[in-house]
Amino acid sequence: MTERKFTVIKGGFDPAKTPEKRRFLTAEVTDTRLMGVVALAVAWEVTPAGGADDEPYRFHQFFYYDAEEYGLETYRSLRGDDVQELTILRQSLMGGLGGKYVKLTEKEVYALVQQFAAGSRELGVPIAEPRAEYAFLLDTPVQLSMAEEEALWNKLCTPLRSDYHLVHYFLMRIAGHDFGAAARLLSDGKGTDAAGNPVKKSPLSKAVLPFLSGELPSTLCKNTIEEFVDRDGTRSYLCEALLEDKNGYRLAVMEVITSGACPDPAAPAENGAALQVVDARLNSCFRITPEEAAMQLNRDEYVTSFDILLDPEPFEQSFSLFTLGCMRTDHDMGRLFLEFNKTNDHVNQRVFRLNEDVHGLYYVSDFGQLIVAAYTPQDIVDLENKLFRSALAPFLHLSGKFLFKEQVIYEFIQSGMDDFLAFVATLQED
Repeated sequence: MTERKFTVIKGGFDPAKTPEKRRFLTAEVTDTRLMGVVALAVAWEVTPAGGADDEPYRFHQFFYYDAEEYGLETYRSLRGDDVQELTILRQSLMGGLGGKYVKLTEKEVYALVQQFAAGSRELGVPIAEPRAEYAFLLDTPVQLSMAEEEALWNKLCTPLRSDYHLVHYFLMRIAGHDFGAAARLLSDGKGTDAAGNPVKKSPLSKAVLPFLSGELPSTLCKNTIEEFVDRDGTRSYLCEALLEDKNGYRLAVMEVITSGACPDPAAPAENGAALQVVDARLNSCFRITPEEAAMQLNRDEYVTSFDILLDPEPFEQSFSLFTLGCMRTDHDMGRLFLEFNKTNDHVNQRVFRLNEDVHGLYYVSDFGQLIVAAYTPQDIVDLENKLFRSALAPFLHLSGKFLFKEQVIYEFIQSGMDDFLAFVATLQED
């Protein structure tokens, strides 16, 4: 899963002044666990430990958990109900994940934060600071029944709508060595197929899954599915998966057998039919070069460039509000903002590409340029129209529109050049 780093506003709360009473108000979690990340927002009413004159106040907590590598990597809080600060904080941590917000009970909040901490220990990474602000959620152990655990898991996961959906998520979790989540997608022998027939229990288990994934945790960059139906009606999918790990790229060919409950992504499973993995096997896996991987990942790139007619500081202030919910990364010559789609529907199709969750990107260069890019003509028009309707419009001068048959924005960012138009000129010379 692509790591999503966020720029957020820090909360204002002194952990040394521990409140005596907290009353649970509400909590929401993103249903994005199968993507490998979860964001949680909790609101409390806090009655201070001081005298009778101390008024109760709202206290908001936000948690961001990465199941593959970073664990509970981000925690933020906010005292009070400043609408703008709360919106910025919420959008920064939760707005870019492409999931729906699902309500949790207080017991589920305690259990989930404790699961975040346990997962971090398994990954060998520290939990986010300041721990003291949410220690009360960790220091009161909560045990869920099997039914409660299943209910919580279902809240964390978007409903599976097709075998394509199932297979992509299954391979994604295996690739990231998130074997606990992958095991939950295996057939338990209690489900039925599309015809109402019982589905056999999968011979796979959490202990077996590592043999399908290779030694190194990796990111599923692309997966192409070919469907086969045997004479006995068994439905299987041959998958060609492009994986990226710390040593480069691998191409894995796997066969995945499903319950066959819903092969059509346009017609969701009905009547309680179970979307489950019955079996899987790794047929081959080999290294490929970065150039070969780039050919597989290549897409058209639509780019619009603007000159910024405003001093850097006021522009940055306005642009930070415009890009709420975007993922920001800082580079030597500028700042990149990724805007993600509002859903993860790109997983529910025959060919999965990781970067198809990106609606578009904005790059603000130190040279005073704003570069906007997208991968479809519809998306670039949408990004342009948002800018033209914004308060930034009077301070942007259109300087160019381009269609590239390969992705050039990241090449420009890494080129060491600060003028995009000059960079394009070098491409034309080549």
